Amino acid sequence: MAKQIKVIKCPNCGSVQKTEIKEDHYRCDNCNTDYFLDNDDINININQSETKKHTIASNSTAKTIGIAVGAAVIALIVVFAFLPSKPTRTTVTVVTPTVRTTTPPTQTTQTPSTTPQQVKPPVIKYSTTYPYCDTVIDGDRVYMLAIEQRSAYEWKEDKYYFMIYDLLNEKVIKENPISDVFADKNRQVKWQYLNYTSDKTYFTLNDREVYLLDKVNYSFNKVTSTLLAKHPEYQTGIASVTTSITTSGNALHILTNDGKKAYYYPAIDQIYADNYDFHMLKNRPPKPQPDTAEHIYYAFANNYGRNNKLIQSTYVSPDGKNHFEYRSSEVGAQKLGDYPPSVVHQDEDSAYDIIPDTNLDTRIINHKNLTPGRLYFDPSVIYFDDNHLIIKTKINAAPDATYNYQSIDTKTGNVLWTITDDKITIQSVVPFDGNFIAKQSCNKYSIIGADGQIIKQITLKGN
Repeated sequence: MAKQIKVIKCPNCGSVQKTEIKEDHYRCDNCNTDYFLDNDDINININQSETKKHTIASNSTAKTIGIAVGAAVIALIVVFAFLPSKPTRTTVTVVTPTVRTTTPPTQTTQTPSTTPQQVKPPVIKYSTTYPYCDTVIDGDRVYMLAIEQRSAYEWKEDKYYFMIYDLLNEKVIKENPISDVFADKNRQVKWQYLNYTSDKTYFTLNDREVYLLDKVNYSFNKVTSTLLAKHPEYQTGIASVTTSITTSGNALHILTNDGKKAYYYPAIDQIYADNYDFHMLKNRPPKPQPDTAEHIYYAFANNYGRNNKLIQSTYVSPDGKNHFEYRSSEVGAQKLGDYPPSVVHQDEDSAYDIIPDTNLDTRIINHKNLTPGRLYFDPSVIYFDDNHLIIKTKINAAPDATYNYQSIDTKTGNVLWTITDDKITIQSVVPFDGNFIAKQSCNKYSIIGADGQIIKQITLKGN
């Protein structure tokens, strides 16, 4: 009987993909089943592959083993989960670099392990600034007194300290925290200060608190609650307080909690109501005995920044302070001050005016142009006393010109020495042991010899 040709499918999986083993015998390419055709009735007979059976058996065995292992692992995890663990201690380390951070501090994390290890704490970085600093000479020692602000990334972490540095030995003598320093509503901390005697300086904090710096005992203390202890009429508490300079001396202007305004003079421990009588000079502290001594003064006279002339003058004033303004003028211009209108300036070197700026009984004893004919560009006086004069001036008129610091002979006007600002910058100077202590900033100083040589540079290390 002839064979009928049909599409043969695997009887096990239905796939038509197959391989002919021999005539009418095939192996499924999908499930590996062997089958053959009966020529009479086209029956399909199946021979299951032994390989398939072994594979299934192996997989079943592996699954059984995997389940057993997994169960054991889960059991161990459950047991260890309920075991007590040993706590890890954390220590905090604070460092204070000289530059304020611009990104938040980072915290180091630790990968869990079976052995307990110390976790590294967050590191708070501080920058150091100085709301106040001053140099004090005490015998053979030079001290720098300062309020030191250590600023963190978060303003609430800022710290304040009263510091005393021994400049010559570059050591910290005192480091006292200033507690209860607060910021105002704008997150600002405002310090104001004024010298009330040669050895006492009063500070105000955000117009609310008062501190006293004693330069004899080297102490810095809050005195708000005891400031007016001898004045019971002002004992309701301080609502605000500011430093004030009056013609009767340096004062603290106070507003009490019950609305009273007054001027308090710490030097004499007297208080005066801020009223009409006070401002009309009817009720003010008695004026001190007038100073009759002669004082020397150096200033640059100029005319809107032009025609700078270095003027040396000797004056007398009741409080010992200079109360004169120095101005440059032009040849042929009228002389100002006590001169008649017909008097004019005769030459360039003497073309300047000295004008009193107060109604106090002041007078000029003598004056002169110390360096006639010399040109100055953006000059200023850095320091002077009866025997020393140090100035600052540009080398030429260029906007970016270098500045020179020069010591000037107070008798002849000659330049004794010059230091350029590419070596150091000088804010102020104090004489010491035949040399000069030059302040460059609150944490940087230089010792300059009498010949202008830089003997030593000092940089205080920020904490």
